Amino acid sequence: MRVLIFSNRDLSSKPYLYGEDHYISALIELLKKMGNNVDIAVLFKDKIKVFKGENVISVESIDNLIKEYDLILLHNISPYKIIRVKIKYNIRVFMPIYFLWNRTSPLIYNLLSRAGITLWQFIVDAYIAPSSLIYKGLRLQGVFKKIYVIPPYYKCIFCNFEENIKKRYMLEKKIPNYVKVVYIGSVNLRRLPLIEVVKKFIKDQRRYYEITIYTADNISEKEYNIRNVKIQIISKILSEEEKGKILQESHMFIAPRPGTTMIPSISVMEAEYHGNIIIRCNSNIDFN
Repeated sequence: MRVLIFSNRDLSSKPYLYGEDHYISALIELLKKMGNNVDIAVLFKDKIKVFKGENVISVESIDNLIKEYDLILLHNISPYKIIRVKIKYNIRVFMPIYFLWNRTSPLIYNLLSRAGITLWQFIVDAYIAPSSLIYKGLRLQGVFKKIYVIPPYYKCIFCNFEENIKKRYMLEKKIPNYVKVVYIGSVNLRRLPLIEVVKKFIKDQRRYYEITIYTADNISEKEYNIRNVKIQIISKILSEEEKGKILQESHMFIAPRPGTTMIPSISVMEAEYHGNIIIRCNSNIDFN
C-alpha cells in the first residue's frame, strides 16, 4: 500500500520539538514495518515539498500528487486542504487526534477545533487516537467513524533499559538527599507547574533539589535559589542522545500540566523509560 503523510511541519529534520511529531514519526516506522511504502509531503507557504526516500521534489498542487496513493495520513493539517482531491479520487484519509482540549490555546480556538473534528467526518474515513482517553472523548463529541487506538512507542538507543528499571526501583525505595529534577519543554506558564512543584520541595527540608529546565523557547538563561531548591533555565534544543543522558542522570521529571500536551505526553513517556519519578502538579510526593 502506498501511504502519503501530508503535514505542515518538516518531519525530515530532527530532533522533533513537538510530541505530535514524535508520534507521527513512530507511526511512519510502524507503517514501513508492515510493508507499506511511505512518502511525506510538507505544505510550505507557496509550494509542497515531497520527500520520497532520499529524493526531494517540489510540486505546486497536491491534486496530481495525491492520486498516486492509497491512503493519506493527515498531520497537523485541515482535511479541507484535500477535500477536492478526496471527492475526485475517493482516496482513504486517516487523521490522528492528539488533543481534546488544549489549555495553551484560546477558548474560541478550542471550540472551533472540537466542532471541526466532528464536521470533518464526511472527509475523514478514520481517526487515530494515541490513547483510550482520546478515543472516549471523540465518541462523546459525536464521532461515529472508525477510531484506531495506537499508543505511542518510545525506545532509547543510547541507554540500557534494565538499568533504568533498577534505577526506578531504587528511587521508589529511597529518594537520595541530593535530588536532580528535570523538565524538558516549553516554559509556557500554563504548561509548566513550577510554582506548585517548588512549594512541595521546600517542605522537604531534609533534601536539596536541583531543578534544571531545558527549553527550545527563545528566553534568557537564568538561575534561582529558593531555600533548599536551585532552579536553572537552559535555552537549548537537545539532541536525542543529549536528552537520553540528561534523563538517565536525573531522579525526577516534572510533567506538563494536563491538557497542554498530547495524550499521553511523549516527554513523560521518555522520562518514565529512563526510570524517573514523575512529578505532577496535583500529585502527592512520598518523601520517605
